Amino acid sequence: MIQLAAAAVLSWLALAGPRPVPPPQADAAAATRLRPATRLADLAASAPHAGARLQAPDRWFAQDKLLHFTASFGGFNLAYGVLRTAQLGREPAMVGAAAIAGAAGLWKEWRDRRSGGPFSARDLVWDGLGILAGLAVAANTR
Repeated sequence: MIQLAAAAVLSWLALAGPRPVPPPQADAAAATRLRPATRLADLAASAPHAGARLQAPDRWFAQDKLLHFTASFGGFNLAYGVLRTAQLGREPAMVGAAAIAGAAGLWKEWRDRRSGGPFSARDLVWDGLGILAGLAVAANTR
């Protein structure tokens, strides 16, 4: 169970992504060398397509879909184990674990949307498949 919990935590950390790194402080000479590039960037920002981000196509089979599946599967099993340890019955623990894992998947998509990324229904499908796989495992245990 500890290995499963560790895998779930690592999956959640992988979904969270890297933290932004602040830009390094430039000296005055570097600032003057970068001035033409800055003007070009200002011109590009004022273009009609400014702010439009190129998005990678949302494919059904991609690395992030595997991460969604494993995070939901691991999150379900972790929550199920915690709820069973808290003396809940099998069925209430399965329902609670599915609700927790589903809420985490929805939160992740909501966070993606708030940060300017797309809301992906395909990611939610893979979250659901991970939850279903967790339900299948939980249903076949004592």
